[in-house]
Amino acid sequence: MIASYRQWGLRASHDLAEESQSEATRIEKRRARDSYHPAIASLLWKSAVRQGFKGQKLFGNEWVRLVHYEALVSNAETTIADIASGWENLISHKR
Repeated sequence: MIASYRQWGLRASHDLAEESQSEATRIEKRRARDSYHPAIASLLWKSAVRQGFKGQKLFGNEWVRLVHYEALVSNAETTIADIASGWENLISHKR
């Protein structure tokens, strides 16, 4: 969902004149701001985490990697290297 809002302006730029794009972007930002609610955001987060655990159980750690935010913040270099090595393993596994 976050990516869709971030990409919306980029997609709209190809379809609209600059003046109408600016107005459309302003309207979309206001709509997104007005529709935000902490309870909804937490339910979306909880659902995403639950689905992550289900996916990990179904497909295994090799295919679904859960990364704790705290690990990423406190030890970013090692955590990102671990994620990258996981992608390398998947790519070589598919070949």
